[in-house]
Amino acid sequence: MTATLTPAQRRARDRADASPGGRLDQALAGNPPPAELAYLTDTIGARATHALIDHLGGTRIHIPKSVSRTSRLAQVVGVDAAQALSAWRGGEDLKVPLARHWRIRVRRAMGDSYAEIALRLRITEKAVHDNLHAARLTRSQPDLFG
Repeated sequence: MTATLTPAQRRARDRADASPGGRLDQALAGNPPPAELAYLTDTIGARATHALIDHLGGTRIHIPKSVSRTSRLAQVVGVDAAQALSAWRGGEDLKVPLARHWRIRVRRAMGDSYAEIALRLRITEKAVHDNLHAARLTRSQPDLFG
């Protein structure tokens, strides 16, 4: 569980998860982004879209007209994705969606517990459960009366 890991251990795990072929890629393969994120995924891909939303979701960011390797945007989504965003919307502001439903499913597919997901997304464990239940991704209780 995340709460038992030190900050350094969490950062190391997150880096391993985000490495090519890691848990994130596997989770994204089974949980493609929803259609309403197509404007981002068509430009920068699912992985970079997830990173952008995970780090900056719910905020409005300025997309620079040119991107350096040291820019905040490049640090979050990678240089290639940042350059693609710059070519697409350079000089404009972009409202980054929260996409909580998708992020919950991706984090659960990565093996995160309800508590870990709740802490990461700053929501309650009940909200995590309700979202997964609505998507039929929770275990059903056997019908005791049927």
